[in-house]
Amino acid sequence: MGLFGTHADPHSETYRLSQAARALARSVTAGDAVPEMSEGDEQAISHAVSCLNLPPQSTVVEFGADPGFAAVALAKAGFRVVSVKADQPLANAVRRQATSAKVSLTVLVDELALTGRLEEPVDALFFFKALHHAVDHQALLESLDVALRPGGKALFVSEPITPSLPMPWGALDDGSIAFSESYFVEALARVGWIERRHRSEKGLLCFEAKRRRVWDYSFAGGAREIHSAVGERSLNSLRVKADKPSYFLYGPFVPIPEGLWKATFTLRGFDGELPSGQCAMDVCSVGHIFGAREVELSELAGGPLSLEFYIPTLTPAVEVRLFNKGPVCVEILQLDISPLT
Repeated sequence: MGLFGTHADPHSETYRLSQAARALARSVTAGDAVPEMSEGDEQAISHAVSCLNLPPQSTVVEFGADPGFAAVALAKAGFRVVSVKADQPLANAVRRQATSAKVSLTVLVDELALTGRLEEPVDALFFFKALHHAVDHQALLESLDVALRPGGKALFVSEPITPSLPMPWGALDDGSIAFSESYFVEALARVGWIERRHRSEKGLLCFEAKRRRVWDYSFAGGAREIHSAVGERSLNSLRVKADKPSYFLYGPFVPIPEGLWKATFTLRGFDGELPSGQCAMDVCSVGHIFGAREVELSELAGGPLSLEFYIPTLTPAVEVRLFNKGPVCVEILQLDISPLT
């Protein structure tokens, strides 16, 4: 089948070296021309910055081939920004942009490999049209663990990650690197990271990567992500008293990566009594059920209601549901979804 056939291993050193040679042979020199920011770039950066969801003064290291558009937007959002550029002319352009925008940031001339030798971990890495310059992107992804603090994240913005690429990854005619979505997701998973896709109202997409072990969720019973057509919601809990059979609770519609998981409800009865009623609990996404059990609530004696389930692949919009088969009386205090492996 050839190098890009079904027998090629896109994670192997042989494949990487062949693509490095291919990229070198096809690379072109763009010179020192500074690109202009298009409306699409401006929208993509704005969308990605909003997806960071980090507190002010968080440290963000930004990599990009642009002359400061992303770095300035991050600084305006209140982050401490280190902008890393490949050459001095581009670094000077970033400094001019920052001066014009009256924001403070640090500019370094370095390469993507800086992720593996930062003096200390940071809160986020922000790649804007940058990853496609990394032939050894596998080493870069492996360095995420040392580059990012616990809870840190990496955003990949306007990168050539596409479902239509006819190979896992490889050099394009201009020498840059492109990635298939399936390969990119697998490459992250191999180093213990999981991607989440953020799509804007205008269809702009950025990829967020977080350590797999932090992809767990905790919601108070009264959280807006927990839905009920019959329950009475307060700030911290959801009280349900229902007679007719129905799904009296569902949500939170969150993405969950491959693996073994556990969903746990913390619950109680009304006014010091035990919860009562027979109900079914399941975990599903778009009609596909990953696990289910039936329980008599009074037999829990006030303890948690849990269900282990397996997700075979990264799955969006996962919900945990409770169905009452008759009269039920229960107050939901919390829902936790946590990985077991």
